[in-house]
Amino acid sequence: AQEQSTSISLITRLDGTNYVSWSMKCSLLLRKDGLWTVVNNPPDVTTWDPLNNKDKKKIADFNWDNEKALCIIGLTLSDQQLVHIHGEESAAKCWDILKK
Repeated sequence: AQEQSTSISLITRLDGTNYVSWSMKCSLLLRKDGLWTVVNNPPDVTTWDPLNNKDKKKIADFNWDNEKALCIIGLTLSDQQLVHIHGEESAAKCWDILKK
């Protein structure tokens, strides 16, 4: 946990003028933690059956990874940028919103 907070603190928060450097550093942090796929190429969870035990595990794992990725993205934003993703539950959608 300490290493994670240190890594996050090393990233200059996205402030609307530094998207290129922020996105590179944030994507590297997400990759380090094995979360980049959740943001960059998320699976189509609608094809998974929540009643199937194997799919249930995949859904739980995806939801946990999505939450972790969402936290990393959110914690590396300035307050002015955070409002753009307020209420969004998908890390991939947050990334796309911030890219625009």
